[in-house]
Amino acid sequence: LDASGSMSGARTTEALEGVGTIRKVLRNEDHVAVYAFNDTTTCVTPRMPNFAVDSDRMEAAVRELVGGRTQLWDSILNIMATLREHAKAGKIKPDVHVDVVVLSDGGDNVSSRGAFERLNEELAHPGIRNFHLIFLAVCEADTAQMHELAHGKKHVVVIDERSTDGAAAIKRAFGKAQSFLLRKVATTVTVNGKTVKADVERHKVPAGGGGGGAGRGRSGGGRSG
Repeated sequence: LDASGSMSGARTTEALEGVGTIRKVLRNEDHVAVYAFNDTTTCVTPRMPNFAVDSDRMEAAVRELVGGRTQLWDSILNIMATLREHAKAGKIKPDVHVDVVVLSDGGDNVSSRGAFERLNEELAHPGIRNFHLIFLAVCEADTAQMHELAHGKKHVVVIDERSTDGAAAIKRAFGKAQSFLLRKVATTVTVNGKTVKADVERHKVPAGGGGGGAGRGRSGGGRSG
């Protein structure tokens, strides 16, 4: 979540409601984490099962942080690094969906030099299975670089709601993010004890496959904001 000064008041309120919208996509046992970024990046809620998140504490922590500038690119780099560490340690199973939803109402103005270029390189090869990055661009967000990051990468999506005013834009953006995540429920299925790729858009078992259940696991800095 963008927690810069421009997000104060109604924008933060709507953003926190949007986190609730995303969490409704998750099952109780699915994992969620919440980060907020301004001059720095803060892990407000470390990765934990959805049912274990203390919503009141999370919301209070985000509100207390609001102020300052916008460290957008470095925040995503930090989150991706944490996700890779968790995956390497076996905390994220290979068939789990890892969706990073990033809300911003402005442009990056404080990340370290070269952060955008490093992020572009890392997104080309995330090193995280079943990874998606969903930008929610609202209000005065600078989408030019977001679209540059998404160019040629099916796993990077920009939801542009700048044409809607203020807090209403945030609500619409989170609603579209929820719809996108619901379409991504079954990118893998289990066939004869093996995990294989499925047809993402139509949720079909690939040719030659047998029966089996869909791998619905999700995780990560992910279906959170």
